[in-house]
Formats: sequence, structure tokens, C-alpha cells
Amino acid sequence: MAPPTDSSTAAPPSTRLSRGLSLSIAIGALVYLGFGAFAGFAELGERLGAFHPLRFLAAMALASVNYALRFVKWEVFLRQLGVRIALSHSLGIYLAGFALTVTPGKVGEVLKSYLLKRSEGVAIARTAPIVLAERVTDLVACLLLVVAGVFAFGSSPRVLTVITAGALLLTAIVLPVAWPALGRFLIDLLARLPGVRRFGPKLVELHDATQEVLAPRPFLIALALSLVAWAAECACFHVVVHGFTPVGPEPIVASLLLCTFIYAFTSVAGALSFLPGGLGVQEGAMVGLLIAAGGAIDRATALAATIVTRLATLWYAVVLGVIALMVVERRLARRGALAGAPLPDPVERG
Repeated sequence: MAPPTDSSTAAPPSTRLSRGLSLSIAIGALVYLGFGAFAGFAELGERLGAFHPLRFLAAMALASVNYALRFVKWEVFLRQLGVRIALSHSLGIYLAGFALTVTPGKVGEVLKSYLLKRSEGVAIARTAPIVLAERVTDLVACLLLVVAGVFAFGSSPRVLTVITAGALLLTAIVLPVAWPALGRFLIDLLARLPGVRRFGPKLVELHDATQEVLAPRPFLIALALSLVAWAAECACFHVVVHGFTPVGPEPIVASLLLCTFIYAFTSVAGALSFLPGGLGVQEGAMVGLLIAAGGAIDRATALAATIVTRLATLWYAVVLGVIALMVVERRLARRGALAGAPLPDPVERG
């Protein structure tokens, strides 16, 4: 953990956020330039120019449905922990977490717990399990959507590998929570390590809170919300793909079930990569699967559809997050809660 910094000399939150976003945008630009070279810049520009703008608005609307349902899930988990705050403030904090979506494994979303601590005095160890619970329910929902749509694409060793990896990851996360004795045993083992010993009580608190949020009732409610939310984002991808006119005489053929499989599968692959926002991995998988699926989708169209979809989902969320963070920051500054305190690094918890 980095040493404490003096609040008078530390970079302001907006500066530290802009540095992280600048790096993420630069990485994203390099990724898209690489794919553009692969598809051909002239062909890509032509395909993007032919895309119907109303389709983009429809895609953003479906992505907004995803965010709205996941906000309801956030509220379900908060209430399960007995944390009740004004809905407007809760929404601001929830959306602010999107500002750091393009961080490895989305660990930057712990920003939500940080803001709750600054505004409501709730310990980060108390609410950080919500971020884990969100990711678990999202991953389960996407895996279920993959299984539902896999028959539209056809099974393959790579598909089975990703599904197996996701299932193993979920087991590794959920088992210590579902089996309290195992969880405490693992915490005891970790607490014996020299650099971890002093965090033992925090780990116990984190484990207990995780058990609360992943109890059967809130878990099933959250999973149902996640299923509908990610189905809406899969529909967003379907809307985008059909916003392009075919290059040849054959029409573009990509059923909703096929698009559901591709989007859910690549979302899982991106999550398992632990890269910022799944950058590169999710885009590459989307392009590859669209081309492999056939249906008169050439390389330029596949890449154009992927870029438009990511703009309507990933980067739209980041923009919403930045705006929300600025609003929350000003609100808390007026209350004196953020008097010069810098935002924590994604790897720091407290």
C-alpha cells in the first residue's frame, strides 16, 4: 500500500481520474487502430458512415435499461446490508463507479464503497463485497445466456473452455462464502502471512458481509435482474449488427439468439482476461465470432458493429460515470466530506 499523502500536496480527484482515463483511452485507441488496420481503414470508414444513427440511439436506450436494472440490484444489496440512503445520492454513487470501469477486473468500482464511506461513514470492508456480488451475479447471468445461445452458433472447444473457466472461477469465489468453515480456514491461512496478518479482522468483516449479500434470497433476486439486464445489452448488439446494410446481395443474417451468444460469451471472455474493460479481448472475440458465424458479415462490417456496440455500452458507461462522479464530488465537497482527500488507487482499500 502506498504511504499516506498529505492532502495539501496530493493530486485532486479530477486530476487522478483524468490520468487513469487518458491511459485507458490511449489503450482503447491503440486497440481500435490495430483492428482498423486488420479490416482496412477505408472499408471500415465506409461501413461506419453507412450505419443508421437511430440504431445507435436504440442501442444506448437498451444499454440504459441494463444500467437501470443493475442499479436496482445495487439497491437490493445495500438494503440487505442495512445501508439506506437517498435514492438520488445512491444513484449518483452507483453511476460514479462506471468512471473506473476500464480498470483491471473492474476493481476500480470499489470507488462506490469509498464514496459511501466518505458520505455515510460505512466501512469499505462492509460494502466492498457488493462489488464482488455484482460481478458474481453478472458472470452467472452471462454464462446462462451463453448456454442459452450456444446452439445458435454451435459448440467448440474454445466455447467449452470459456464456460468451464467461468464455472471454476465462480466456484472458487462462491464456495468459501457458501461454506463458512472453509472461508474462515482460508482467512486464518492468509492471516499467517507477514504482510497480511494485520488485515485479519478486515478480512473477517469482508467475509461476513459477503455471506450476507450472497444469501439465497438476495442472490436469486440479483441474478434475475442480471439476466434481464444483460439480455437487454445482448439485444443492443443485435440492434447494432442489423443497422448495417449488406455489402453484397445476401442480407445480413444474425438472429437475436446468435447475438446473445456472441455478446454474452465475449463479455465472459473479457471479464476472465482481467484486462481494463476487457479491451482487446472482447473486441477481438466479437469480430472473430461475427465473421465465423457467416451471414454476409465481412471483416469491416464485423469490426464496425463491434466498435459501435462498445461505444454504446462500455464508453457510454464511462462518460456517465465521469459526469456522476463530478456531481457526487461537488455534493460531498459542499458537506465537507471530501475536503481535499484524493481518490484511492484501484489497488488500495481501507
